[in-house]
Amino acid sequence: MTKIKISQGSAVDNFLGDQTTSSMAQLVDFARQHGLLDTEILKLANGLAASGQVFLHESSNLADIPSTGGPGSLSTLLCPVLLNILGSKVLKLGVPGRPAGGIDVLGSIPGYKISPDNNQIQDWLKQSGYVHFLANENFAPLDAKLFSYRKRTGNVNIPDLAIASLLSKKIAAGLNVVGLDVRVFHGGNFGTNYQQARENAIKFNRIASLCGIDACCFLTDGSFPQQPYLGRGESILAIKDLFELQNRHLKRHMSVLEEMARSVNQSGRSFTFEEIRTAFLLNIQTQGGSVEGFYTRATDIRNAHQNTIKASKRGYLHVDMRQIRSIMVDIQDRSGSGHEFADTCGLILSKMSDELLQKGESICSWRCSEMFAAEFEKNISVCFQIREEPQSINELEIIK
Repeated sequence: MTKIKISQGSAVDNFLGDQTTSSMAQLVDFARQHGLLDTEILKLANGLAASGQVFLHESSNLADIPSTGGPGSLSTLLCPVLLNILGSKVLKLGVPGRPAGGIDVLGSIPGYKISPDNNQIQDWLKQSGYVHFLANENFAPLDAKLFSYRKRTGNVNIPDLAIASLLSKKIAAGLNVVGLDVRVFHGGNFGTNYQQARENAIKFNRIASLCGIDACCFLTDGSFPQQPYLGRGESILAIKDLFELQNRHLKRHMSVLEEMARSVNQSGRSFTFEEIRTAFLLNIQTQGGSVEGFYTRATDIRNAHQNTIKASKRGYLHVDMRQIRSIMVDIQDRSGSGHEFADTCGLILSKMSDELLQKGESICSWRCSEMFAAEFEKNISVCFQIREEPQSINELEIIK
């Protein structure tokens, strides 16, 4: 059979025209092999957004801070709250993360509604100034379809498609200000290293401006854990512990997230943990969630951490974040729990990458469903190495 040569223009046009699995495959293959022009990425982003409703709002300060994906950060959960405290209206339209995205973490709180209609969004935005909801048949359904295909076929980390996907949700939400947490690690969606990530961050800002969106990007080092709580339930516990100042490792992470929010909002003010707690819980209540359920879920996760992995020798912890992500996602996918956001496993690091471990000290605690527990412990153990020197960590880099 003769293979038909597809131009980048027709690859985008074909997909937007018929939206079939075949046209998705052609688009994904072309984008991976050849890349897309700015104009084609813009066309794709607008087409994905136009596949559903586009939210209209009178505010000139409708903002969000999404991420390019990857484990080890709480930016998609806490940056919207920080922006809201600074006075921005926040509409966060997202897709499920792997292994722990913002919408799937919040969706695990009892009663929390993630699929509102336009009227509910308007009401919730008036009540709390911040709404977090899922791309579905109402908002960017074609983006959700394409993203699902990319996940299923192992094609998430294609920068041009990631840019179009991210921007489609911001267009559909009617945003005019965006900050993007670009998590840089091997296999990252904006490239495997800082040079590639910078180039794609600049491209993201450039195309966003063509959409009428004022954008900036934040390069964060995804090759090491930004904070110790890894997993969907663990993210809930992290926020609860943050409110109660129970984990010293969260403080450094919060300073990075606060800098992101201030850069997007162009504010110099500081935050208190009490106002962060109040704003976060207000969003939960506004979207139908239970504050009691939030705290109960956090406690349940804490109680499930009955297992530990200990250091075999003295030294500094080096964590293979990519492999940890792969192990957790694989178990989530195979859990067969029937829940939209399976929460089968998670871990909490006892030490960070720049802290000295003594022989016999705990590296992490972990939980996993009984069916996969032995497998999880065996596979996760090899993700930790003890070395003589601490891991080199890149500081936050802002690209405007």
